[in-house]
Amino acid sequence: MIQDTDQSALKQLSLGLGLLGLCLGFLAAYGVLTGDVEGRVNLLFLLLLFAFLPVAGLLLSILLLLKGGGKGLAGWILQIPLWPRHLILALSRLGPVQGRELWLFYQTQVLAVSFSMGCLLLYLLLLLGSDITFVWRSTLLEPDDLLPVLAAIGIPWRFWPEAQASLALVEQTRDFRLDAAGLSSPAVGLWWKYILATQLTYNLLPRGLMLLVARYQY
Repeated sequence: MIQDTDQSALKQLSLGLGLLGLCLGFLAAYGVLTGDVEGRVNLLFLLLLFAFLPVAGLLLSILLLLKGGGKGLAGWILQIPLWPRHLILALSRLGPVQGRELWLFYQTQVLAVSFSMGCLLLYLLLLLGSDITFVWRSTLLEPDDLLPVLAAIGIPWRFWPEAQASLALVEQTRDFRLDAAGLSSPAVGLWWKYILATQLTYNLLPRGLMLLVARYQY
């Protein structure tokens, strides 16, 4: 049985990881949503943060769950010598019988969900308080090349037509560093629904489901 003092310490560790994930989500989202010196936000960077990296992390979590081992991201973070010693000692007393690895896996999901919530919260705050200019730029890609990828990403929310990518929208929001004429186009703000749906579909909702699975396992 886990002692009450250890249980309290583990709850404090869980809260600390949750707050850390929230702050990291804020910082990561702020880093990409502030854009360049002219305030233009690269759509491709947003997709990297809100779709591709979360899916890669989710697949890794599923792999660790199926293998039944590994301490996950939370285990690595808790090895940083910044946490109070009595909290780490409580974790060290959580042996295999009490499910130490499962607890760490569970906390990894807490960290990931908090990160997702931090990203989403900052995104909504910026939508309310600022005018985000969504553009994309690439030396290699053309609108016809990018559209199939965007359409494939948007398949889960095909029931929401306003949040779908179109060839016209992709063409109108392509940005060239030497041409600022597109900044005045209303189309540069139309990506907000697509990005919101991307965050919910590939970041927050899957991680929330994984959190429930991890909680049940623990």
